[in-house]
Amino acid sequence: MKKHLNVIKASIICLIAVLFASLPFQEMPIYAIERQTSGVAALQNNISENILNPFQKSDLPENYELVSETAEAVLYSDMESGNFIFGDKAGQKLWYSIPNDLENDELTIGSRRSQIRSMLLVEYVDMRTVATSTVPEMLASYRDSVEYGDAEVKKIENGIRIEYNFADYGIWIPLEITLNDSALSVRVKTSELKQTSYNQVRTIHVLPCFTAAGITEQGYLFIPDGSGAIAQLNNTKGDITDYNGTVYGFDRALEQKERPELEQNVIMPVFGIKTGDHALTGIIVEGDEISEIYANISGEGIGYNRIYPKMVTAVSDSTTLFEADYFNMREIFRLETREKLEDYEVRYYSLSGEQANYAGMAENYRSYLLENGLLSKKATKPALNVDIYGAAEKQASFLGIPYQKLFAMTTFEQAKDFAAQLKEDGAENLVIRYSGWNNHGLKNKKIPTKAKPLSVLGGKSNYLALQDYLDSIGAEFYSDVDLINIQKSGNSFSILSDVSMSMFNTRVQQYEYLRSVYVPSLESDPWYLLKPQMLGEAADKFFTSFLELNSSGSVCLNGVGSMLYSDFDKNGVDRTGALKHMQTMLKKHAETTLSVEQGNAYTYPYVNRIFSLPATASASMMFDDSVPFAQIVLHGFMPYSTEDINRSVDPVDAVLHCIETGSDPYFCGMYEDSFILMETTYNDLYSSSFSNWYELALDAYQKYSSVYDTLYDKAIVSHSEVAASVYQTVFEDGTSILVNYNDADQIIDGVTIEAKNFTLKGVR
Repeated sequence: MKKHLNVIKASIICLIAVLFASLPFQEMPIYAIERQTSGVAALQNNISENILNPFQKSDLPENYELVSETAEAVLYSDMESGNFIFGDKAGQKLWYSIPNDLENDELTIGSRRSQIRSMLLVEYVDMRTVATSTVPEMLASYRDSVEYGDAEVKKIENGIRIEYNFADYGIWIPLEITLNDSALSVRVKTSELKQTSYNQVRTIHVLPCFTAAGITEQGYLFIPDGSGAIAQLNNTKGDITDYNGTVYGFDRALEQKERPELEQNVIMPVFGIKTGDHALTGIIVEGDEISEIYANISGEGIGYNRIYPKMVTAVSDSTTLFEADYFNMREIFRLETREKLEDYEVRYYSLSGEQANYAGMAENYRSYLLENGLLSKKATKPALNVDIYGAAEKQASFLGIPYQKLFAMTTFEQAKDFAAQLKEDGAENLVIRYSGWNNHGLKNKKIPTKAKPLSVLGGKSNYLALQDYLDSIGAEFYSDVDLINIQKSGNSFSILSDVSMSMFNTRVQQYEYLRSVYVPSLESDPWYLLKPQMLGEAADKFFTSFLELNSSGSVCLNGVGSMLYSDFDKNGVDRTGALKHMQTMLKKHAETTLSVEQGNAYTYPYVNRIFSLPATASASMMFDDSVPFAQIVLHGFMPYSTEDINRSVDPVDAVLHCIETGSDPYFCGMYEDSFILMETTYNDLYSSSFSNWYELALDAYQKYSSVYDTLYDKAIVSHSEVAASVYQTVFEDGTSILVNYNDADQIIDGVTIEAKNFTLKGVR
């Protein structure tokens, strides 16, 4: 029997060979052209899938050959330069590592022309002059390596490896480009990077022109700033500004002389571009904590719109000596190189048709998170989120001796009564976050290693009574704790030895910033940051005490979801080390229900709720609009709230924004009247008394819950502006919400949406 089968197989193979031999060679698709054998088993195995390849040899520039193929994608490369083309089979779209229309580019001038041709840009600092300047020099892989014949291109499993040798500068960097199912994996092998002691790499720009779109293309850049932002291609703003955002926010161990107005964090390591009917999503999957996102619009000196990631391999800082002496003061600089670099990887996904927009990019990123266990289904019913202010300190004196006196803004009993009133008046689902319930109230002084409810608020018995009552009505109760900011030694932690240090061997001071000019305020005392490597110890002590106090309680970890910082002490850690310490702490205590503020993406596997997910992007002049990218990613999986509505510029629009984006309404305040804040540093809490926003909160909850009672666990699949200031959100069950921010009624597809209101369409 086996012999007969072998004969049949041989006959079939011969028949196939005859059929292929009869085909005209010039009409054969690129996948059927004979290629040199690379010796790579995976490439040979992939050839069986090539019948799905829609691209012809005529589609490609000369000298490009197929180096890898999967069922969804193809990868071609010029084996001399390493330039490549990523092909999306389903969308029939080719993405070029460098623009394929360079001969038509008349805008790009000077050194930027060689940069446009480069797959890596490398910033390095001459360490012999680092004390007086850390302004880097720029190397371009095309100009400084490929043109000299110093770049070696090799075939590897599923792709290519390019070894860039910048011989004149003593720098050597390998780059690997491979296919990973439908994704293109771009891996900078920084674990193998070689550099001299005097030329140190500071930043590596990764594929700066892979997303390049020329001056005739239509679409936009997606920038992951705050909730998300878009900048239309060629929007004439290229001469005004570009964008450079640090993933997970500015490193607060570096000196920050001023804070930009309305600055938002980059909370998700993802970016993208839409051009025509196609889009490209980039996800930083390794090295996100040491990344920056750069974007520019075409303009003077540059003929392309671009967005791409940068890997920060070394950090620079400066400080001023003799600052009070104008004639003798001088600025000195330092560069801190990372002792051990790990590989850096970005994955790119091609989207087409209806998916080729920021909503499709968000769905793309969500799928990545779900497939890799970084996000799971934790959706809860729509709820009114309230942050209750407990105690705070103000200046007082006794017998002429000044001291800080605790005063109650909301006692535990008052918080219980307030929650009961909300419940009675129709707020069925409540999420209560209680800030300033222990330690020194709202502003941390000592690291809280014990969970001890303040007596000025009613002490332990009233705290537990509040917890019991909230449990009885099905409300979530989060006790806020700050394990990061420290102003005073105590509880086994010292402000002399246990706080993050700067590059100049000084304790890194933190400040409040004046909203008018965004420089440090001199009215409040500075504070410090606990060393990241000590966060686990502080958390262990606090959670041990907290669970003894309140075994069923939940905790909001203040600062953990909104800041990532280094410690430049001799035995300190960089942001990579800090992230590992933070994630270890979160994983260890994830059995306690946890929540965070803002929601940097590294917290998603461990937390159950996010407060104050950014509602907008920063006020960058380059942006054309804010988009709810973060909300599209998380809705139906992670419950989140908007930013506090009672302090928003327009509360009515803020409530509509909740409905548009599936964000739980969120209010912050206190029981007492605002006059209690006189002669304190809490000026920003004026008008936060419950009575000032109680009716607004109830109304917001009623409107919001009426919509999301059946949509809270449904993913958002589409979002768009369908008319000026009219937005449509579509959910996986087919339901759509139309929100009208205009002062006049609007008619969309025969449906009237009243002014400053919303309407629903589809399945309910």
